[in-house]
Amino acid sequence: MKLLARLATLMLLSVCLFSCNDDDDADPRDVNAIYFETDSISFGDVGFNNTNLQVQFNTASNSIEVVVRGTLDLPSGTRAETTVSVVVEHTQTTTSYTRNGDNYTIQIDSASSYDRALKEDATCTVINLGDAGFTNGRTGADVTFEDILVWDNSQQKYYMPSEKVGELIGLIIDPGFGNDDGAGGNVVYPKIWSSSGTIKKCGEFPTLLPN
Repeated sequence: MKLLARLATLMLLSVCLFSCNDDDDADPRDVNAIYFETDSISFGDVGFNNTNLQVQFNTASNSIEVVVRGTLDLPSGTRAETTVSVVVEHTQTTTSYTRNGDNYTIQIDSASSYDRALKEDATCTVINLGDAGFTNGRTGADVTFEDILVWDNSQQKYYMPSEKVGELIGLIIDPGFGNDDGAGGNVVYPKIWSSSGTIKKCGEFPTLLPN
């Protein structure tokens, strides 16, 4: 009986050690959702200021979610005030995520769809621009974002290179244009790092922006 008890104890200990080693060996690069957030992006050239940018790459559902929050300068005469706090919510379907070693490349085919909404930050009321193409549509051409997600081993997290930030913003601003040759224009964007968290949409922010 003592021998059986010792064998049982050794088996339990082996299972525990095996489970602990499994957890320790988990690869931090193997994730379904990669989240980025930054206040360092400026859209001042189009009248969009005080901006907060969130991006979430979902490798399991083949999608990209982008939320931009800030103050928008409206043309004179469109409403009582000329500046309003708004939230832009954009979801882009992707064709594939491919991990090449440490980095991800994303393919978006011309038939890929997008959905987008412009909302008032305070009430989450949808602002109708009278443009059906703004709300939803198809990407105009095949797009490849090569090495858009780069793994930094020293930091143990992903980052988006500055030029890829510009390309992604270009696609979000004009998804019907659908190119990958730096559609973000001549603006130099900062490299942004992944962080913990999940995408926050209108009504989920802790505080309101001042108008």
